[in-house]
Amino acid sequence: MPFLQRDQTNLYYEKTGQGPALILLHALPFDHSLYLYQIEHFSAWFTLIAIDFRGFGRSSSPDETYGLDDLRDDVLAICKSENIDQAIVLGTSIGSKVATLIGLDRPDFCKAVIAVGGGNRPSDHYQSHIMGYQAGRETFHAQHLKSVLSSNYANSPLGQHFIQTMLERAAHLNMQGAGMARTVQAAHDRDLRPRLPNLSPPLLVLNGEFDNSLPRGKETATLVNGSTHHILEGCGHACCIEDPQTFNAHVFHFLHQHGLFPSGRDHTDNRPRD
Repeated sequence: MPFLQRDQTNLYYEKTGQGPALILLHALPFDHSLYLYQIEHFSAWFTLIAIDFRGFGRSSSPDETYGLDDLRDDVLAICKSENIDQAIVLGTSIGSKVATLIGLDRPDFCKAVIAVGGGNRPSDHYQSHIMGYQAGRETFHAQHLKSVLSSNYANSPLGQHFIQTMLERAAHLNMQGAGMARTVQAAHDRDLRPRLPNLSPPLLVLNGEFDNSLPRGKETATLVNGSTHHILEGCGHACCIEDPQTFNAHVFHFLHQHGLFPSGRDHTDNRPRD
């Protein structure tokens, strides 16, 4: 279980697979295990680095306030420690914003951005999320988890099992509401929209049909010239866990389209046709 210590913060990540680097940055209120289906699938072709943000999973959270730049620098520091000098960066929700910031600030490092949710301005709900976690993780976490999943998935046996697994992991790892609140705050300390027309790496934006970030994802795709945007039917914000087959197919097609799939390592392009 690799950890990197940075600024008195222990950052947890998992590394698996082989090939070009693909960085996975999770949504709140999950941890890196949000990508369990992608880790299993993509690791046949890529080296995956799945990171727990500060305050989530096994990563610690410093007591002082931190910002979006700190989350960006955490990711880059982990990559440097693993001798990764270029990568595709895939993120969901807050992860998509960090991925986009890396694409803006380090186009030499970022070969492509895959933004799930894709919002790049403060959410209308972030202040209530901060207050919810400050009041205590146990009270708010389950509510937050259900709010970012479609009702059909959240109420299904598989969805209920996944939610319960996330809650059990958080309790076992002793995730603290105060640290989670600080990371929510960090996610919303910047409006990236004025910079989006300057994003140079290829961009794929993915949203679920019932994703509360869908308007913001459309906005991002509109502001970035040449971007690709797809909507996954029947899914919520965390569409990577709800419909991994369609999600993975869109990602693989995007990578093939931009010459980012490892040469000599076959994969059938079975992207759903729009």
